[in-house]
Formats: sequence, structure tokens, C-alpha cells
Amino acid sequence: MSDLRYAPNTHSGRPAVKRRKSKRSGKLVLSVLLTFILVFAATAFIRMWSLNHSAKSVANDVIQQIDLGNYEQAKQLWDADKAARPSGKVRQKTDELITQHLNDEAIRFNTAAASGPLSSDALRMTGLSIFGDIIYTRIESGLEQACQRYIQDMTPYADMQTVFDNYAKLDFAQGIVQQKTAMLAPYKETRERLAQADEYRRNGESLKAAELYRTIDMNVDRQAYNKVAEIWDEFTGEIVTNVSAQAAKEAEAGRYSSALAILDEALAYLPNAEGLVNKRADIKAAMDSYQNELTAYTGPVEHLFTHALVVFAKMGFATDYGKSLDEDCVTPYEFKAILESLYKNDYILVDISYLYEIQPDGTAKKKSSLMLPKGKKPLVLSFDDTNYYFKNRGKGMVDKLVVDDEGKVCGYTKMADGTEVYSYDEHIPLVEQFVADHPDFSFQGARGSIALTGYDGILGYYTRLSIPTNIGHFRAGYEDLSVRQAERNAAKVVADRLKELGWTFSSHTFGHMHVKKMSAAGVEADCAQWKNEVASIVGDTNVLIWSYGERVDPSDERFDIFYKYGFRMFCGVGGSNAYYVQQPKTVFMDRRNLDGFALRNFSKYYAHLFDCAAVYDYDTRLPDITQTGYISNWPPK
Repeated sequence: MSDLRYAPNTHSGRPAVKRRKSKRSGKLVLSVLLTFILVFAATAFIRMWSLNHSAKSVANDVIQQIDLGNYEQAKQLWDADKAARPSGKVRQKTDELITQHLNDEAIRFNTAAASGPLSSDALRMTGLSIFGDIIYTRIESGLEQACQRYIQDMTPYADMQTVFDNYAKLDFAQGIVQQKTAMLAPYKETRERLAQADEYRRNGESLKAAELYRTIDMNVDRQAYNKVAEIWDEFTGEIVTNVSAQAAKEAEAGRYSSALAILDEALAYLPNAEGLVNKRADIKAAMDSYQNELTAYTGPVEHLFTHALVVFAKMGFATDYGKSLDEDCVTPYEFKAILESLYKNDYILVDISYLYEIQPDGTAKKKSSLMLPKGKKPLVLSFDDTNYYFKNRGKGMVDKLVVDDEGKVCGYTKMADGTEVYSYDEHIPLVEQFVADHPDFSFQGARGSIALTGYDGILGYYTRLSIPTNIGHFRAGYEDLSVRQAERNAAKVVADRLKELGWTFSSHTFGHMHVKKMSAAGVEADCAQWKNEVASIVGDTNVLIWSYGERVDPSDERFDIFYKYGFRMFCGVGGSNAYYVQQPKTVFMDRRNLDGFALRNFSKYYAHLFDCAAVYDYDTRLPDITQTGYISNWPPK
């Protein structure tokens, strides 16, 4: 068995030799294979390196020129490489590297464009535009992101406009800038209305604000709509409170129609506001009750007028202007006494506009009767030349009207020694105080009509828009229009407050002209100047009070000019009796003058109004007036 077991070894040994050769051959094959792999890998690496190197070489050249700002040269290099090597992996890699760099440039541009105004030179806009087809998508994306920030964050549109201006510097982006501008237009318009509404609200103009707030559409601009929704309850609460207070104030003054109009205007925006609905019902009930007590009055309508009072009477009468003041004016003592007498004689103030109605064709019609509280007689007050002419300063009158810290209108005077005096003895504050003490003296909150010229400003303010050629009508120190504009603004504050209190304004002609001496062209110029320089502050009026009491007939072409400018009620001067008549297309009434001359000479005509001798200010009128022969038959018998 041993021989059999080991028999193979007794041979020449070839099988064993063969096995050793086989192992060596396997190692050789493996070695060759590894060598091949290494050679292949090295070749591939070399080829890849060569490809990358070749691609990077061209790309780096192009990128270098881009970074130097030589965009045209960079484009030429790239185009030349594309022409020489239109396809292949090197082409692909080269384009990939350059495109990535350009997109990085686009990203940097997007960031810079959102940061503020950009300089075309600094960002080399023209150069970027050369590669617009490459970076268009990134630029479009950047602009879209900026638009979305504007929409979502409600940033100022001025910032967005800067972005648009920056992107528009890229020629290829101008089209998309136009598209995005159009896309944001509804947002811009909505947010401008929102900003204006907020401004109105801050200024206390709640209904104007409400009108704009209500136009904010959720489907157009959800962010703006949400802003309104956040403040709506608080805001409408403010409206109910403020409007109710305004209406109540008008109702307390007897101006029920005005009170209801205020409420109705607010209810147009807030129809379901319970506070406004209830307030309206209360005021309507009060008005109905009041009107049920009114009776028709068909008697004469009295109209009294005066000029500014001689507030500082003793000082004024002592000047060389004293006799003019004595003839044309009354003192605070006399004016207060006259008001007391008128009240005791059952007169009640009515607004001049209550005497007539404007018809649909624009003409004015005199009312045949007036509905007034039982037993009351109508009285109209007007005040001529409430301008406080500069020439009268220091002669007993106040310098101007102002509004004090409590909202009262009073006189202001700077005395010769520099002392500033606030006076409540001028006609307007005296009427205000008398109505406060006797509310039933005013029908529906009526006060009086303030008749204004304009050539030397109004209410004590130099409100001229143009420098007059008449040097006597120009105040030194007011050459600069901005100074005069400040005066106009100050005068408007006073005028607005007067209108709130129930006062109205009328024209006394701009130049206090003698209308009979004026040509038609002169009348036209005067009316235009009053409208431009005075009505622009106090508002339009249809009441004309003839200066000097002079007037022209309705058949006169000059009268047609006044009519063209909207005047429908014309007032003159006539002391003997009340005169109130219908004219063609207009109404005319005379006025009784309140002044020293009338008090001394018209006692029999004024007896039903007041006792001239009883109201006369003997203590401050000129003491020697009877000795100078200035008047006769005084005091009246």
C-alpha cells in the first residue's frame, strides 16, 4: 500500500514541476493585469488632468478678463475657443467653469442691486449684458426675490424703485423689469392709498381715511388688507366718538341739519355703527321737536353792520384819526349794549344764506317767509373791512385776530412799548361770548358775515400773493413770497376756526373799489383777484357787500361780471329802514350802519332796535364833539 500510496513520487517528478510553474504563471498574469490597470489609470488620470488643465486654462483666461472688466475680450476668447473646439468634454468643462463664474457674478449683482443705487461703471453693467443669455435666469430669480420681499414685507416702494433702476442698467433685463414693474403696480397704488389714509387718520380726518381704507382689496394686496384689518375696530371706534361729538356740538348750537349731515356722511362708511345710528335718532327727534315749535315769519328782516371796534377807545380817539373812528365805528361798550338791547327786543341772529334759496338754474330766490322760534324777529350781522389795515395800527384797533389756547378767537395787539395784548373786546369775540351766555340769540348757530377786501391782507395778516404796484398797499419786510405764504397759512387757521364757530365770509371787493368808477375790465380783474387771493383762504361765497355802499344795477354789464363769479346776494347801505327784495336772478338787501354818526343822527330809525342815547359811550367818545360843530341836535330829544 505504501508503494501504491507513494507511487507517483517514483516517477520523474513532472507533475510536481508542473504545479510550481502554474503558480508562477498566475502571479505573472496578476502582475501584468495590475500593470495594465495602473497604466490605464495613469493614462486616464493624465487624460483627465490634461482635460481639466486644458479646460481650466481657457476658462481661467476668460474669467481673468471678466474680473478685469474686459468683458468683450472675454467673450472673444470664449467664442474663439468654441469655434476651435465646438464639442467634447473639454468644451463642456470649459463652458461649465465660465458659466459658474458668470452666475456667481449675477448673484453678486443681485445682492448689490438690493442694497442701494448702483454705479454703472462700478458694476460694469455693459459687460454683464454681453453675457445676458448666460445669467438671465439668475438675474430673473434675483429680481423676483426682490419683488416678493416688497410684497411680503411692505418695504417702501422707493427701495423697490431703486432695485428696478439698478436692474434696468442691464440691457437684457429691461424687459423683465418692465414686467415686474407692471406686476407691482397694483401693490404700489394700494399702498399709496394706505399711506394717505394713515396720514388722514393722524391729522384727524377720519372720514377721508375711512374712504381710502375701504378701497383696500384683499384680492389685490393681502398684506395691506391685513394692516387695515388690524386697526379697523380701533379706528371705527374713533370715528363713532369723534363724529358723535361733532354732531352733538352742531345740535347744541341749533344746527340740526348740519349735525345730521355729519352723521349721514359717517354712516355712509359705517352703516351698522350702533353709536352713530342711535345719535342720529336722538338728534332727529330733537330737530323734529324744535321745528314743530317754529312759526312762519313774514315781517322785515333787519341787517346791521359795523367796522372793527375801537377796542382801545381813549387812545384811538386821541389820535389824528379819532374823528374818522368816531364817525365810522362803535366802542366795545356800545356794541355790548346794542347786543343786549337787540336780545331784549326779541331779535335772533340768522345766517344770511337762510334768507334765500339757490335754484337749480343757479339763480337766487328770496324766501317769502322764514321759519323761526315763536315771537322772534330775524337779524343779520355783518362786519366790514375785517382786514385790520396796517395803516390803522396804533390807532385804537387791534392788529389782527388770533386763536387762543382754548380755541377762542380774540384780538392781538402789539403796543408801542412792545407789550402784547390779547383782547376779547373786539366784535367777533363779543358776539361769541354773548351767544354763549344767550344760546337762544342764535338761530341754528348763526353768527355773522365777515366782509373782506384783500389789498392789504385779511384778518390782520399780509396775505398778498403778488406785490402791489401801489406802494401804499405794500408792507416792507414782506418782499419774500415765503413770508407772505406763512401769513396766508396763519390767516387760514383763524378763518377755519371762524367757520367752525358758524361765521361766514363775504366779498367787500378786493380793492375796496368805487364800483361806479370801474370799467368792466377793472371789475373782472378785481373779482379774479378776490377769488385767487382771498377765497383761496376763506372759501367761496355768493355774498357781495358793496364797498362804500356803491352799487350798479342788474342791467349793467359790470353786474353780469359779479354774477359770473357766483355772487347772488348783494348788500348795500341804507339806515332809514329794512330793505330786502328780489332782483333778476339775485337778491338785494340794505344794511343799517352801527357807528358814531348813526347813533347821533338815526335815533328815530333805530328806536325799535335799541335806544341810541342809552347805548352811547359818553365816557370815551370825543369830549368836545358838540362844541366843534361836527354834529348838531345831540343828545337826541
